[in-house]
Amino acid sequence: MDEFFGSIVSWYNSIPLVTTSYACISTLFLILTWIPFFQFTLSHLCYSPSLAIQHFQLYRFFSSTFTHVGILHLLFNLLSWLSLAPILEKRQGSLLFLLITIFLQFIIDVIVTLISFLLDFIPFFHFNLSNQCSAGLS
Repeated sequence: MDEFFGSIVSWYNSIPLVTTSYACISTLFLILTWIPFFQFTLSHLCYSPSLAIQHFQLYRFFSSTFTHVGILHLLFNLLSWLSLAPILEKRQGSLLFLLITIFLQFIIDVIVTLISFLLDFIPFFHFNLSNQCSAGLS
């Protein structure tokens, strides 16, 4: 039994800083959204193009990265994150990996914003995508 826990501890200690930080912050965000009296809900943290742009809630560009809809969403994202991110972070270094991750998430949110506002102008397309909410790094 000690070998099992020892292998888990050694695996955890081998994960680089940015990878571990993302996993911990995402888990903390999910736990905080479960607290009923705390105003840290999914609707306050997810990325919604209309809220981010029209209401100038620019924090959503970054908070949505750590926000997940539920435990399964978090587990599947962390499963892929913890299998791929350590390899990339060790190759690139923590600082460069962090900057690339932030930059790509920002670019993805900008593209989602542009596409959603463009699709809102198409006649007979009644999905109102600019008011939709997205969450998670994937």
